[in-house]
Amino acid sequence: MKLPRIYARMGAGAAFAGALALLAAAPPVPRPAPRGAVTDHVIIISIDGLRPDAIEKYRAGTLRRLLREGSASLEAQTVYPSRTLPSHTSMLTGVAPEVHGVTWNSDQTSTQGVVPVPTVFELAKQAGFGTAAFFSKSKFRHLERPGSLDHAQSPDGSEHWLAIRTVADASDYLKHRRPGLLFVHIAEPDYAGHALGWMS
Repeated sequence: MKLPRIYARMGAGAAFAGALALLAAAPPVPRPAPRGAVTDHVIIISIDGLRPDAIEKYRAGTLRRLLREGSASLEAQTVYPSRTLPSHTSMLTGVAPEVHGVTWNSDQTSTQGVVPVPTVFELAKQAGFGTAAFFSKSKFRHLERPGSLDHAQSPDGSEHWLAIRTVADASDYLKHRRPGLLFVHIAEPDYAGHALGWMS
């Protein structure tokens, strides 16, 4: 399986359909990851609540570079309800809320458990790739299906982590491990949008 060169993805509900479609086509039997593809490592960065037009308006240099050098779409649209957990669940499973069933937007793992459909992490594992996820919100634990992640980090309870912690932890992890699929969730634009208005 050849993976496209994807450095990062961002935006409100930007669907990583290309990578997901490639991983979904993988056979169900685990096999060694092929070498010599365009890349053996995909990093998905979700910047929760970031409007695509904010990147240019505020001249976000690093994000503009990722748009130039990675694979991107500024036209992607999220699902309904357009809330963090349902939309990220759709992004990482490739199915709508009517299929995955996650319509709530809080950490209810004690009562709801994990998402009942395969995630991109499982598909990557089945294809022989290592997986890791760094979540800034505890509600993302719904995406931690057993055996799908070699490493997962998320806050406990209703706690939220700032990007300074999540990014530092992911960067430190990359010093010692090279997963085939790494997901990093950054929450600050979502917090600011709810508290002060979007584009604030």
